[in-house]
Amino acid sequence: MSRPVLLPLAFAVLALAAVPAQAHRHAAPEAATAAPAAAFPADAALRAAMDRVRNAVEAFEHARHGHMGPEQVRALSAHLDAQVMRVFAECRLEPQADASLHVILGVILKGSRAMREAPGDFAPVDAMERALADYARLFDDPGVAATR
Repeated sequence: MSRPVLLPLAFAVLALAAVPAQAHRHAAPEAATAAPAAAFPADAALRAAMDRVRNAVEAFEHARHGHMGPEQVRALSAHLDAQVMRVFAECRLEPQADASLHVILGVILKGSRAMREAPGDFAPVDAMERALADYARLFDDPGVAATR
C-alpha cells in the first residue's frame, strides 16, 4: 500500500475509533475474548508494534502515580495513537486474527482518547491493560506472558 493511501486510512481508523462501540464494531466483541484453539501467529512486525503499544500503555502508570502532568499525559496519548496506527499500517493477518486485533486496538484507541480528554481519570488505563492481556492470550507472542 502506498503512503498516500495510508494517511487517509489512518484518519479513517481514528474516526472509526471515535464512533461509540454500539454503532461500529470491526468484529463481534467475543472475538477478542474467546481464545482460538491455537494462538494466532504474531510475526516480527506485529510483535515489535505491540511491544511499542504495550510500553506506551505502561507509561501511563507514571501518570497514575503523579509523575506526569496533564500535558504529558496528552502527549503520551498522542504517542500511543501513533503506535496503534503503526500496527494497522505494518501488520497483515488472516481475517479472524485481524478482527480480534482490531477489537483489542479499538479498546486501546478509545482509552487513549479518554486519557486525552480527562488526563486525571485513570480508569481507561485499566481497560487498555485488559486489552493487552487479551492480546497476550490470543496471539503467539513470546515477548508477553499469557494465561490461556
